[in-house]
Amino acid sequence: MNSPPARSDSAAAYVPTTNTVVIYGGFSGTSYLGDLWTLDPGLGVWTQQHVTGPAPGPRADGRMVYDSVAHELVLFGGNDYSGPGLTFHHLADTWVLDPTSYRWSELSPLFSPPARDYAFEGFDSRENLVLLFGGFGDNVVLSDTWALDLNTSCWTKLLTGPAPPARYAGGAGYDPTDRLFLVTTGVGEPGLFNDTWALEPIAPPATTAFVPWTSLGLPLFLVAVASLPVPLLVAARRRASRRASGS
Repeated sequence: MNSPPARSDSAAAYVPTTNTVVIYGGFSGTSYLGDLWTLDPGLGVWTQQHVTGPAPGPRADGRMVYDSVAHELVLFGGNDYSGPGLTFHHLADTWVLDPTSYRWSELSPLFSPPARDYAFEGFDSRENLVLLFGGFGDNVVLSDTWALDLNTSCWTKLLTGPAPPARYAGGAGYDPTDRLFLVTTGVGEPGLFNDTWALEPIAPPATTAFVPWTSLGLPLFLVAVASLPVPLLVAARRRASRRASGS
């Protein structure tokens, strides 16, 4: 049966208009990957999509979200070996994928978030914004908040006041009913987090205004993973601990 080669840390998102899961790149254990695959979950069939034209370089740990307004996928950041002397390197590029033609186009905003991987992302369909928080940068855990206005292809750093403690590799998403960007759990300087934070985005013309985060306390992931086997939860914690220690 055709399926993607073994890997970790791909960028992935679900496309409801085509009922497909799309994954890009990842790490094979020895090298970075730059292939694009789609899964039809109803049929259980994987298909490799052969891209022509410009495309993101091979990478792992980037983040990809579905833009339900334009019906496209937006990819940001990650890591690869494109640093000096083919060394480890964080990325800060932004790409858009048409999930029907499988053509990539790179956005060239005047400003972008600093390079990072393991960021938190969500898509606000009302304001047509990709929202980004935190991640792991160049030897620093980040706690900044950014919005990409897909009407203008411009990134803006939001002024949030008190924000979630710096972190990476947790869960995030957008709640369209209550219009909240949610960030939960992750890894930071103290270790593992089990908190949850919410941000109510504002319209793009006012993205330089103050936008406060609110702590919700209870970790959302407890509901989602309550039925997972204990070994899987232990393995996830060990992986996060290794990343935090740099091993």
